[in-house]
Amino acid sequence: MPIPFNHPTRSRFSGHIGVKVTIAFAILSVTAALRAAPIPPGDLPNVRMVPAFPNLEFARPLCLVHANDSSGRLFVVEQQGRIHVFSGMSEVKKATAFRDLTGQVRTVDNEEGLLALVFHPQYRRNGYFFVYYSASDPLAMSGA
Repeated sequence: MPIPFNHPTRSRFSGHIGVKVTIAFAILSVTAALRAAPIPPGDLPNVRMVPAFPNLEFARPLCLVHANDSSGRLFVVEQQGRIHVFSGMSEVKKATAFRDLTGQVRTVDNEEGLLALVFHPQYRRNGYFFVYYSASDPLAMSGA
């Protein structure tokens, strides 16, 4: 299953446009929140956090995704470069390795590493998925 080329330093969605969109979204969110009527304390729902998969542990997990392939599998991306897969059942006992990109991923600084995983809409048919990561050797990848 091929892993599509990932540019090591910029994607076509990064840069100033992304910052402007993020800032605009934040301004709109704050404006909407200020306009919203306050919720009386007695009307707030009781919320508590519980482990979704109590038998599993991951090192620096960044995202949890599914392949939309009707398999019920979930995928966890670890910043160091590993992708784990497991059944989406809360009683699951073990996650298995889906891909290990630790040799290709740069993790020297905190905001580097394997940062995202998405699946092609036709993943079940074509097997394509895409990763976004900081490359350990950008010059070696330039010809990929």
